[in-house]
Amino acid sequence: MRAIRIFNSILIIILTIAPCQANFAQTLGYYQTQKIDTLYSFSKPTFNREPFYFPPIAEFTASLTSGYKVKSYSCQLNHLKIDSLRDYCLLVVRLYSKNIQNIILTANDNKILKRIDFNSDGYQYFMIEIDSSVRTQLNKLTKINASFSVRKPSTDIKLVIGDISIVNISLGLQLSPNKVFVTAPFANMNSKNKIQTSKLAINPIYASFPDNQIKEDWRGVLWIKSSNISNSQLLSEALTSLINIYPFAKERHLNLQTIKFQLRDIFQKRLYSNICELIDTLNTFLSLKIHDPHFYIKSDCEKALNKQTPIYAYKVNGKLVIAAILDTSLDKKVKLGDELVSIQNTPVSKLPDNANINEYIKFSPGTLVGLTVKPKDSSVKQITYTVRQNYKKPSNFNISNLKFKLLNDSTAYYKINRLSASLLADFLSKLDTINTRKKLVLDLRSNGGGEIAVGAEFLSYFIQKDFNYYDLKDYKTSKIYPILVKGHISSQIYRDDGQLVLLVDESTACASELLVFDLKRFHKNTVVLGKCNTRGALALEYLLYLNSKTTCIRTDCVAPGAMLLQGKSIEDVGIKPDHLIKIENVFDLQPYKDKVLRAAIEL
Repeated sequence: MRAIRIFNSILIIILTIAPCQANFAQTLGYYQTQKIDTLYSFSKPTFNREPFYFPPIAEFTASLTSGYKVKSYSCQLNHLKIDSLRDYCLLVVRLYSKNIQNIILTANDNKILKRIDFNSDGYQYFMIEIDSSVRTQLNKLTKINASFSVRKPSTDIKLVIGDISIVNISLGLQLSPNKVFVTAPFANMNSKNKIQTSKLAINPIYASFPDNQIKEDWRGVLWIKSSNISNSQLLSEALTSLINIYPFAKERHLNLQTIKFQLRDIFQKRLYSNICELIDTLNTFLSLKIHDPHFYIKSDCEKALNKQTPIYAYKVNGKLVIAAILDTSLDKKVKLGDELVSIQNTPVSKLPDNANINEYIKFSPGTLVGLTVKPKDSSVKQITYTVRQNYKKPSNFNISNLKFKLLNDSTAYYKINRLSASLLADFLSKLDTINTRKKLVLDLRSNGGGEIAVGAEFLSYFIQKDFNYYDLKDYKTSKIYPILVKGHISSQIYRDDGQLVLLVDESTACASELLVFDLKRFHKNTVVLGKCNTRGALALEYLLYLNSKTTCIRTDCVAPGAMLLQGKSIEDVGIKPDHLIKIENVFDLQPYKDKVLRAAIEL
């Protein structure tokens, strides 16, 4: 789950900070700042305002409770600031349409600046980067024209605009007071520049939030800058510092001192030829020793390594079995349902219990892979194959995010792979249809989490009163604060007499675990189904960049507090389904007959 950050993955790419100019090595920790200016804004006075709910589109936008009904199907964007073009520009669109085909932005000479097509009726949410060719024109324009094309003129038409604007985001860095940076090797406390702190501005979605929090502790994008230090040394220092303060050692039964010694050995023995091999080795180490999905290294090396697998395995009756074979040349070597015993001579029994085994089967193209498998009613055997450049994954293994369908006269199905702003607009667009069915199946399998504020807002569509989202245990004071969310934020809500069936698995983690726990607790007639417990990984995740955008440690070590459910941690335990569905053979799995979903329909 991510802490507060603005366009973390998009905006990082344009941030350039000069390295420290000291004559000696100095390592400093920063948090990323952002300044947001609205350059062009939708001109509203000629339109009628009416109550209409628009959820947030990003963390810098608030929800709107009204919009402007447009009948002429055109409007203007007025230029508010002329000299504000600096780092990064975004076109932000929030509107509701029915029978509208697209929006077209044009300059004074009718030259098209941007066209956005609408695939369906409902909320239209877009946040699009303005490319350099258009940016050069913006300073010359006093206004931008926006026009809308009607799909079928003879049918009902509706257009309500919440926001159309062009914003500019400027990024910078400030010394961070985060606990990881207050001791060696970081020099923050000895810096000539004073570390400043300020009170956290509370998201209006919360009815109650601790008032002792500082915004600098909740900045979700951090940077480490160092002069005269190699990338490998910086990685070593950063990882050691994070492991020193790892917050879930007790829950995960870890000996941090031993882990630090083992980490040191990786760097001292130098069993790697380049930085990408080092990062790959470190990620395997972190996965095996800590096994926390909020603690790993992201880098450009992922593209370079291009890890692939022609075989996928899942647990069936407590055993790992082959569930998919993507290379027909392996059909004679291994069969669906064969038990997977070892990978490259490493017994799978030595891997973490709820590990994503398929990550351990992936290797770079050209790698000779050896697996030990045990066919049913036969003895173990060895198979080998050379990894290809890529494999085509069957469609039944790739269930698209926000997939929606009506399963029968009483049941609707909605798939959520990640909690992001697109979920809010998409769900509200489909809610009227969802409410025609008495039962809603929310499929949260393989949902690793997402934005905490999105989860809070989404829950408010089901819970009509203020509710305890989670408890925050402050690491500084050890006090536990209830985090309350305002219920019934939107006028659109899920039907009060509806039945919710939540589908979970071992990859249901973090913010999605919050959904499961709170819907079960606060929404009557909610049932949880799954073949096992959820992941048990509930924490605020931060991005920690090392000198440049190429390497980033994703971590929960620097959060200001622990997230608890009714005062208890679910770390490495997870949430147990109300109904455990026994998977008896490979065809009971989700990509095939999906026994869990069938049980939900029959419930």
